Amino acid sequence: MGPVPSKWRGIYQRGTEDIVRCNRSILFSTSLTAFGNGNGTTNGGSPKAHVASYKDCWPPVDDDECFDADLMVAFEAAISDGVGVLSVSLGDDYGREFFKDGVAIVVQPHFLPASHVNYTYLTRAKTEVEVKPAPFVAWFSSRWPNLVEPAILKPDITAPGVDIIAAFSEGTSPTDENFDKCRVAFNAESGTSVSCPHVSGIVGLLKTLHPDWNPAAIQSAIMTSARTRDDNKEPMLDSSMERATPFAYGSGHMRPNRAMDPGLPNKCPKSFTLADFNYPSIAVANLSSDSMIVTRRVKNVGSPSTYKASVRAPAGVSIYVKPTSLQFRRIGVEKKFEIVLKAKVAGKPEDYVFGQLKWSDGKHYVRSPIVVKN
Repeated sequence: MGPVPSKWRGIYQRGTEDIVRCNRSILFSTSLTAFGNGNGTTNGGSPKAHVASYKDCWPPVDDDECFDADLMVAFEAAISDGVGVLSVSLGDDYGREFFKDGVAIVVQPHFLPASHVNYTYLTRAKTEVEVKPAPFVAWFSSRWPNLVEPAILKPDITAPGVDIIAAFSEGTSPTDENFDKCRVAFNAESGTSVSCPHVSGIVGLLKTLHPDWNPAAIQSAIMTSARTRDDNKEPMLDSSMERATPFAYGSGHMRPNRAMDPGLPNKCPKSFTLADFNYPSIAVANLSSDSMIVTRRVKNVGSPSTYKASVRAPAGVSIYVKPTSLQFRRIGVEKKFEIVLKAKVAGKPEDYVFGQLKWSDGKHYVRSPIVVKN
């Protein structure tokens, strides 16, 4: 592990029950654990990343442990201290309007919390080879449609999150029951808390490889390079072995190697409407027989190339792209295109249909899921 980065401006703060010693890996530790475990070097998905830990959840008050005010203080401290990536493995049981959510709007151009992730099965917590089909979406994964803002598809991405071997505190039992006296150093964990760090680690690696990329470019690179097929080369399944949809997997299962060279990441707009939000995915909540135009802008981060569009239109929807090809003569060039959607026939109000837009130059494949409600 190298020296503490020069940009680090944080401190080591001891809690009343904290006996963890500060080292060059854990840069910030505010009451890291009430049991005094966690000594030694902490590494994650970005092996050479320094890990800063902030405590933002406390013993329950009226069945709530994590309050917006505490989260905001932790976020602000991390930004001020020079943290580059935040891995935030928590969330509400209910949705809230984005611009009324004090935590969501903290995001700013030099700071990237992990995107909303779902969980996928890869293998069991033992060594297995050629497990098929894999990955598939876990039964407990959250599902779209987004009741607060259906014009933005969530989740963004899926990542490994079932039966992941992870370090475990020996201050409590794996079952968290008082009668259970078992203590383990590692445990098979499932859920957001183990899925989110997979994405956060990849974000750290991408930021190291491409230090000039902003959060929108990193998010887009991960989403547009994701896969929606399993190791049988068939469409990804859910836990009932039925064909999964973008409601379950978002843009798909992340592929870090492809995200390193994504081709055409989306650019975050300075001003926008929902139709021109420039999100890597495309969602239309209420499509009528009148045409609707969705605008996207992409930036070439690779060699000079010409990309051609191909569309798999959702059932009952006509889609065409203008223009059908994008020519980039050098790196850094930006291009805008439009997706024109029109319902062929009226569907039931609750019906959602799915499709895909793909740009390719023969080497890169830039995919965006399309979700439409008539």
